[in-house]
Amino acid sequence: MRRYCDAAEARYGDRAATMEWLDWARGYADRRDPLTDPPSMPEPLDATAEAPEEYLPRDWSTHGPGHGAPRGLRSPRPIP
Repeated sequence: MRRYCDAAEARYGDRAATMEWLDWARGYADRRDPLTDPPSMPEPLDATAEAPEEYLPRDWSTHGPGHGAPRGLRSPRPIP
């Protein structure tokens, strides 16, 4: 993207609209560049068994079938 901007500026740099677009395009390239910052490991998450429960359907549990379900929907026996 940056090379394209350089080539466009060399050819059409005398046009104000082109320069305005090139300013935007270079800024966009800077914002999208994954190498702007050096790579590093992500911060570890505070993962718990309950963390994904907000995304599960009502009456489901990360602890297995029957945990937290209404009486009529419980498993006949726990799964080991």
